Amino acid sequence: MSVANDFDNRGSPFILRSFRMSLLPNEIVVFAIDDAGGYANGNPESQQTQQAKILAQRARNVLLLSGSPIVNSPTDFAPLAEMLTGQPQDAKTFESTYVGQKTVRPSLWARFRGVKPAKEPVLRNQEQLKKLLQGHVDYHAPATPDVEQVEERYTTPMSPEQTKLYQAFWQQLPWILRWKLQHEFPLSKQEIGNLSSFLSGPRQVSLSTLPFNRRKCSESQP
Repeated sequence: MSVANDFDNRGSPFILRSFRMSLLPNEIVVFAIDDAGGYANGNPESQQTQQAKILAQRARNVLLLSGSPIVNSPTDFAPLAEMLTGQPQDAKTFESTYVGQKTVRPSLWARFRGVKPAKEPVLRNQEQLKKLLQGHVDYHAPATPDVEQVEERYTTPMSPEQTKLYQAFWQQLPWILRWKLQHEFPLSKQEIGNLSSFLSGPRQVSLSTLPFNRRKCSESQP
């Protein structure tokens, strides 16, 4: 369903359409995506990403808005670069061209305990990437903030229940993984996948407001 928007009393010549409606064979003047990084999050070759690339090719103007264009992997940026430049950028080619690897070695004590060297991604061919994106990316970083910025930090201790759960989860992790997390040491792809799967359940439970509501109701009762 398309929706006409009145930006002023005269009305607007633009029609805002849903993503699915935009796939119909109509002319696209401006193709805009808010949170563009979300379209490539996790799988740059997904059907949604491919549809977005088709729409970008049909549009006269493309506008991608994102505060975090890269979420899981540097290859998240490949489809965005393709939509902006019109040049094919599949994930594998993008990674081999612009993403290198740096070896990070653990301490001698950690090596004796079984921690192996790991790889972390680094940018390569930086000037080539700058040339590709020149005129397509607008990034505003003023020398001084546009508005006054005040930083305040508050330390909130965990409740006894939260502390107990945290310790229980932490002790379930292999000691090597605990050491890497404590020392901000790069994780392998397998470790990242296993950790994500392990935390998926607690993450879903933590999003629930039910325990808070129960406690609040209990405290309010006479």
